Amino acid sequence: ASDVYKRQALAKARAGPEEAIKLLTEYLEAYAADTEAWAELAELYLSLSMYKQAAYCLEELLLSAPHDAAKHLRYAEVMYTLGGTENVLAARKYFAAAVELSGGHSVRALYGLCACAQALAGAKGHKLSLGEAKLYANAADRLRTLYAQVDSKHETLLAGALEALLVRLRRNDSVLVGVSNETIDAWSALHDSSLKALADQEQEVDME
Repeated sequence: ASDVYKRQALAKARAGPEEAIKLLTEYLEAYAADTEAWAELAELYLSLSMYKQAAYCLEELLLSAPHDAAKHLRYAEVMYTLGGTENVLAARKYFAAAVELSGGHSVRALYGLCACAQALAGAKGHKLSLGEAKLYANAADRLRTLYAQVDSKHETLLAGALEALLVRLRRNDSVLVGVSNETIDAWSALHDSSLKALADQEQEVDME
């Protein structure tokens, strides 16, 4: 019976996303364990830029699959899109989980962590901790490693982006209510190591 009802709901969805949302919501009231329906509903909400509602659907999916890196990533992206310090902090948590669950191979999650660093660097009243700096530094370093395995030109761009973030951290200490020297040193060390690795790689190419 559930499959029949769902097929009917999805068929009627052709009338428009609003009607589809109504039908799927009614369906999920009776069959709340249907993860496929929750995923479909989340996408419908996203198509209408209804991010809070989409986030709720994605939370239901996370409950059913807490070790799924892709679901953590999707939820993190929605929370980041919602914006605001609280939501970006939540996004950072789930981007980090996606990185861990993917074994450090989710490039989108790694970029998400760097995007959170940029957003929080300009967040009023948020002081960047050394722990946060290390998290972002590790993400950027992992990105550099992944790109170095494919194309050194991407590594050049990444080193430039990292330098821009370092500059932003230095310039926003008044907004951040003071950035510690340890935080700046952590980013500086990563930036220097990125450029050194790139220079070493170019030297090896020249010697060949």
